[in-house]
Amino acid sequence: MQHRPPLLLLIALGLLLPLSVSACSSSTSAASSTSAPSPSASVAASLTAPSLYAAFKSDKANATSLYKDKLLDVTGEVVSVGVDPVLNAPEVMLSAGPSAQGRGVDCDFASDAKSALAGLKKGETISVRGKCAGYAVNVLLLRCQLK
Repeated sequence: MQHRPPLLLLIALGLLLPLSVSACSSSTSAASSTSAPSPSASVAASLTAPSLYAAFKSDKANATSLYKDKLLDVTGEVVSVGVDPVLNAPEVMLSAGPSAQGRGVDCDFASDAKSALAGLKKGETISVRGKCAGYAVNVLLLRCQLK
């Protein structure tokens, strides 16, 4: 006598299989969106850390429309190298200038960038490429790469 699976079980499998495939494809696209920008990606602007910070400080709405969610090349003086406590990612803080009192551009990198960042020194001028996430206390650049 041949054993046949109950009809209800077949229906449940028919409903769950497409959902699991959809979940897998959405997690794959989410993972790819958090990866570093490709070197050939279109850069919206190239500017200094002090000018980027000043743009947000003086007119946040305008700077947000110009720079938020865009790929930027930013050059500035290293204030510190460490780990972002919120994102748990390697970060480099670029100075917004002498009058900014410790504020600036917070550049967050992928975890595999730790060794490349280890050689950076306070006061050194570097250039990074990253996606602007906007401004709160500092301007935040995500998925940065050293240029």
